[in-house]
Amino acid sequence: MTGRYWRAARTTRRGPRRRLTPRRGLVRAGALCAALAGCAAFRPQPLAGRPALARSVAALDRTRPHGLPIPGDQPLTLADVAVLAVSNSPDLRATRT
Repeated sequence: MTGRYWRAARTTRRGPRRRLTPRRGLVRAGALCAALAGCAAFRPQPLAGRPALARSVAALDRTRPHGLPIPGDQPLTLADVAVLAVSNSPDLRATRT
């Protein structure tokens, strides 16, 4: 056999240089795939049956980001409505936790 994989290995100071044969390449690729597959683990978590929504407007979280409450006896400003929407959004709440 005179293919490029079957030529005699050259010698170096450290000993004979090993050529990458198709078999060694497959072994290395298989070992790499096995090592990478061992890093991934999947454990399914149970999903919530229903989203945690407020039952009424009075049940909403009425605190601003800096800790001051939003008064309930006065009309809401646009900024207050925006704070209520962001702080009580189920999607954003799930992202924050």
